[in-house]
Amino acid sequence: QGITIGNETPQKPLIMARILSMLFCHLALFARVGNSFPLRKSVSALVLNATLEEGRPDSATYFEVTRPDLRRCVAPMCGGFYIRRVNWPKTRCPNGRNAKDCYVSDLDVAEIGSSGSEKFQHFISQFTNGTALVRGDFAPVSENFTGIYKLVATEAWISPLGLKSTKGDIWRFTDTGIRCIAAPCFSLHAVLLNGRKVKAFSGVDLQVTNASADMDVRAHQQLSDHNLIVTGRKTRVKVNGVRAHVFRATNFYTRVLTDSCTVDSDCDETAWCRTVLGGVESACTRFAQLGESCEGATLPWFFERCAPGLTCGRNADFPGANGECIEKEPTPKGANQEPAPRPVSQEPKPEPVSTKALSTLSRLAARMFGRTEQ
Repeated sequence: QGITIGNETPQKPLIMARILSMLFCHLALFARVGNSFPLRKSVSALVLNATLEEGRPDSATYFEVTRPDLRRCVAPMCGGFYIRRVNWPKTRCPNGRNAKDCYVSDLDVAEIGSSGSEKFQHFISQFTNGTALVRGDFAPVSENFTGIYKLVATEAWISPLGLKSTKGDIWRFTDTGIRCIAAPCFSLHAVLLNGRKVKAFSGVDLQVTNASADMDVRAHQQLSDHNLIVTGRKTRVKVNGVRAHVFRATNFYTRVLTDSCTVDSDCDETAWCRTVLGGVESACTRFAQLGESCEGATLPWFFERCAPGLTCGRNADFPGANGECIEKEPTPKGANQEPAPRPVSQEPKPEPVSTKALSTLSRLAARMFGRTEQ
């Protein structure tokens, strides 16, 4: 309804004009500066509508272990563990029934790494203890054991804190790269695991988890790389008089890297080898595409390199700011041709000076400087 002053009638067009002007002013306050990580910076949630839809395919088929199988019988029929879909009270098992949890005989990590490596041996141990998550699906063990299934992993996530999933919902967070002049900035995109809920947050608070400085850096880096799963609750706070949504974490999971590298040639044509995790490791990182943020004065694990065929367009007035990947200007015709060789000089080469001429020159020099020959 409009506002009535005295006996005047509501002035709805004026009110709508004011609302629209405030909306446009708000949208004008944001600027995209790159992928440097802020947990508290800001933008209108309206800008994220298109981006939010992108995360939904990443929300399904995440599992955690509930208990080991202590039955005593021949493997693989016994000796495995029970798993459940996170954020759900029931899990649909391979036999088609809904149950509190489902039995699997083994965890197959062949698609994402070697089960014999130290990294994945540690992960499998943590997963069976209930302190890790797996994205994957059920698959038959073999034709010889009908009705017995294993869990085939396509993603591996581990809790650096060594905690089991605590109270609260489990979300996958992505830093959209949107940056704002004034807080709050709804630059974090979150998808509920195994669900269809999608929300925009202005920040993630990891202080409740008592994470160490190294763990904090690791979490921030993986959030920048679109790889952070967080357990907790949404809270509302006021920032600059505006209501903001902050996620209070009680636990978090970082993705186990499977694409380690040492040089660019270790990666395929779509990626390059970048230092990650605070300089501890290097991993193949996707090239920044057309219109995405690139370069800038930032930490090595936040640095973005443009894909081949693109160049990083930067503002000369702000040398430390991030740029944007743009198409390279076409090379002028003939610019790549080698210059024609210079013509060989036809002037005669000087002849060597004789010993007699050198002796004459020496006597002349001695007379000029008032010296006498001995």
